[in-house]
Amino acid sequence: MEMKGKLFALLLLFSLVAVSTGHDEKQKTRLFVIGDSFVDTGNMGNRTSDGLMLTDYIASFLHRRTPVIYAQRNKASKSELEDGMNFARGGSGVLDVSFNNYSMALQMDNFKEQIAQNVYTKVDLENSITLVSYTGNDYLYKTTRQKGTMKDVFDQTKTIVYMLTKNLREIRDLGVKKIAIFGTPPRGCFPGLYSETLRKCDKTWNKASRQHNKLLKESLKILNKERHGSKFVYLDLYNAIDSALFGKIKEIVGFANRFKACCLDAHMCGPVAQKKCKNPELSIFWDAGHLSQNDFPVSFSKEMKGKLFAFLLLFSLVAISTGHEENKKPKLFVFGDSFVDTGNMGFRTSDGLMLTDYIASFSHIKTPVIYRLRNNVSKSELEDGMNFARGGSGVLETSFNNYSMTLQVGNFKEQIARNVYTKVDLENSIALISYTGNDYLYKTTNQEGTMKVSALTRLFSFLFPLSNVLLFFWIRMDSETLQGCDKTWNEASKQHNKLLEESLQILNQESNGSKFVYLDLYNAIDSALSDKTKVGFEDRFKACCLDAHMCGPIAQKKCKNPELSIFWDAGHLSQNGANIVYTYLVPSLNQLL
Repeated sequence: MEMKGKLFALLLLFSLVAVSTGHDEKQKTRLFVIGDSFVDTGNMGNRTSDGLMLTDYIASFLHRRTPVIYAQRNKASKSELEDGMNFARGGSGVLDVSFNNYSMALQMDNFKEQIAQNVYTKVDLENSITLVSYTGNDYLYKTTRQKGTMKDVFDQTKTIVYMLTKNLREIRDLGVKKIAIFGTPPRGCFPGLYSETLRKCDKTWNKASRQHNKLLKESLKILNKERHGSKFVYLDLYNAIDSALFGKIKEIVGFANRFKACCLDAHMCGPVAQKKCKNPELSIFWDAGHLSQNDFPVSFSKEMKGKLFAFLLLFSLVAISTGHEENKKPKLFVFGDSFVDTGNMGFRTSDGLMLTDYIASFSHIKTPVIYRLRNNVSKSELEDGMNFARGGSGVLETSFNNYSMTLQVGNFKEQIARNVYTKVDLENSIALISYTGNDYLYKTTNQEGTMKVSALTRLFSFLFPLSNVLLFFWIRMDSETLQGCDKTWNEASKQHNKLLEESLQILNQESNGSKFVYLDLYNAIDSALSDKTKVGFEDRFKACCLDAHMCGPIAQKKCKNPELSIFWDAGHLSQNGANIVYTYLVPSLNQLL
């Protein structure tokens, strides 16, 4: 199937390739999926999406291929089965009578059948995650096929949550240690129930969804207190979609019509629709009851306006994977240049999110406060760390802003001396360092230097050793006239990276308890630029912002659709470019878990 989505086509590539993370292959995490059409990738014959679904994104996060569907189990290879299996089927609920009369209980029987046939062992189950999707088919069936009222829906909630909890216990008793379950979405805002005339959601349906979610969360608390060694995590689908529809992120993402479905064929459309909108990537909903491919990464809370919807799930999955306690959450300290500076120089060099935001989200924390605003924030805001990075910085004292990384480290030491951060804070922290080549650029522009930069490369490789470091470097020059990249600059970049990796190997061999991780920004961006057919951007090498070499988030001269550009300005990634690059860096980030 051809994937036409503009934002996350690269993520599909990653979800279809098993990525090595240094774990023993025998211990890799398998993903088992139970539920309805929100996660069914083909058991009912098609996907209810124009492309990727939540199942794909979560599999990708776990560095696994999308699990084989149960309907294709006998045609799958042994290696394909190692990623898990999807038992979900569109129309399913927890009651025996539903749209397809194929309840979660029957899906559980299929799961048990695979265990009885030794397709999956006890060890496989203990090292797996089961994703459960219940988005309300029993409620919908009650009001449509059985002609029930909303009172019947409310009266039915306790029974449904009880049956759902029973299924969750059964999954646990099979030996699964990690179970994630969706809450129900704000159904009253879906195209089938949203009132175009009144321009508002159906409040009664939304109230019913919230009641279900409240009872479900109470049940999960009870399940987590039962001493069986399993962990249950609630995935807040309601607030994720609600914020996509009503949050300020809509101004950045630019959806054409937030409440209108792209596919007009039916309530439940397959991936190939006869009557569909011209630009599916600008729609939140694919059909009347399901999200489009592009809504899956939309924002989810007012507190984290720019954060992607996918991270709501990733946060919970990180927690379920690591047993991460809130009082032990890491702090993120950021050093470097404009690739990670979220405001110290007065603005961001992006139309929205940057790599700092994505990496903070991966670490299950908010984007760190910038050093410039340190005296204007609350104590709780300081708990996520601090960003000392400043656009234009390098490792040498003379650069575009004469504000080297050494000065940034001095600011860091100042915060430690003032007891803003303690020794315990530092031991449980991550330092992100971005060096994208300002010293090299300064040498060839302001100092009119040549491309003979080998001495500078060696100097940097040994100049900036810090503990618990994530470090990346990248430079790539493109010539529109020659329609190719500047090979000499790229050779300089690769030389720098080679020496840097050698230095990190030495640092990791020193027995001081710290760990250095190299983030390969060069190959991440190179892949995004090289694979035009999969990424689908309008012009891979053309910047959206035409104001200057370094544009702020509000540019006067900018392209019509920033979401279709990899580059925001001549030297920095757009929000969507940063997102694609982030997905490439996730395997390296996982080395810190």
